[in-house]
Amino acid sequence: MYTTLDLTEHFNNIGVTTNENKQNGMLSLAGSSLPFEGPFKENEYYSNEIPFKLKKESEFDNISLQSQKIKINSKHLKAIHFVGNSESGSYFDRIFLISNGDVIYKGSISLTDFLSEGPSFNNLLVYRFHKVNNRPPHYNGSLWLHSIYLPNTMQVDTLEFEDNPFIHIFAITIEEVPNRAT
Repeated sequence: MYTTLDLTEHFNNIGVTTNENKQNGMLSLAGSSLPFEGPFKENEYYSNEIPFKLKKESEFDNISLQSQKIKINSKHLKAIHFVGNSESGSYFDRIFLISNGDVIYKGSISLTDFLSEGPSFNNLLVYRFHKVNNRPPHYNGSLWLHSIYLPNTMQVDTLEFEDNPFIHIFAITIEEVPNRAT
């Protein structure tokens, strides 16, 4: 069972722009952004049969990692799926799953650079954009999928990131094992 998380209150970066507002892009230090197309025009976008909420509904559209804590409230968490990318290289950093104030799992999130043609780590391509705003025309941008599969199901109330502003998260979907109470 999949649940797409609403990340709106955590968004702090502009990674998607139209031609009219591409000067506002903040995906890279050079002011780049991905064009408003493809997955950002859908209510739900599927990658690897996993639903994601990527629709741009506010000025900010992604999380540049700055030690955010995101409420999950899952009783039977099996996996966490991230859509995102990094900039100025491919990066990884630690994440923590928390239950009742205690860290119960430490993992890593790793995402490939948005300008890379091929994946780093074990990322899967989610979407290849036909261009990158504020870059020469031969550049194509990308969104990547990174999944963390837990060794067993866990009760988790919070996901905590470390501080790495070069990693950008556009969507998170949690995967749970349905409660089979008898």
